[in-house]
Amino acid sequence: MNFSKLNEWLQTVASLGVLVGLILVAYQLRQTTAISQAEHSRETYLAWLEIADIELQGGLAPIIIKSYTEPDQLTADELYKLNSWLISVMSVYVYGSDAKELGVATGFATIDIPYATYLFGSRFARHWFERNRWWLGKENIETIEQVIRDTPVLDRWPRYDEYYNQ
Repeated sequence: MNFSKLNEWLQTVASLGVLVGLILVAYQLRQTTAISQAEHSRETYLAWLEIADIELQGGLAPIIIKSYTEPDQLTADELYKLNSWLISVMSVYVYGSDAKELGVATGFATIDIPYATYLFGSRFARHWFERNRWWLGKENIETIEQVIRDTPVLDRWPRYDEYYNQ
């Protein structure tokens, strides 16, 4: 066996090694993406559970209703709770938007019209939006602006099913 034949054989083996290596890297990337998507789904789910717990344990429903019916009568404590609640809810959507841009979002990633209407029907929530729009992300801002533009300020908290069963 001469030197040029050995060189050709070694180049073929090296090329196959590179090809196998690239296949393994592609496989690992797919696994990493699947793991990232699963982690994103889990974190989103846990965030929504925390928000639900805040709503249930914190007695938030009467405060939200008051923000529609008697917004001028909200106490400083109630305003703080509403602010914290909206920050929590919108943070989930901002996180979803960021994950969507990175390609790891599963399911919804930005707020939709029905839920935006549900959240931003009151004068308080609309005022909150104007003060906080800078961090909410372009798609979320566009959806909320559409709701504000197309929906009058509501004088009662809409039932959740009024918007999702349309």
